[in-house]
Amino acid sequence: MIGTGLTPEGINQNYVIYDLMTESAWRTVPSNLTEWFVNYTTRRYGRKDQYVIEAWQLLKVSKCYEQTNLSNL
Repeated sequence: MIGTGLTPEGINQNYVIYDLMTESAWRTVPSNLTEWFVNYTTRRYGRKDQYVIEAWQLLKVSKCYEQTNLSNL
């Protein structure tokens, strides 16, 4: 692989998707999204917080992320 690229208009400026997509390019197997979102919240907020983790788990299955088809990553 030489590099990766994203079309920002295609992901509607959704920063969590930027993070997931750029990381996915280097994976050989699909991400465990439950685990990935736990790790994402720790990276984003600097520590583990159960309320934040639960909130992102809810967002992951909400209408907000339904259009991104996260299950294919």
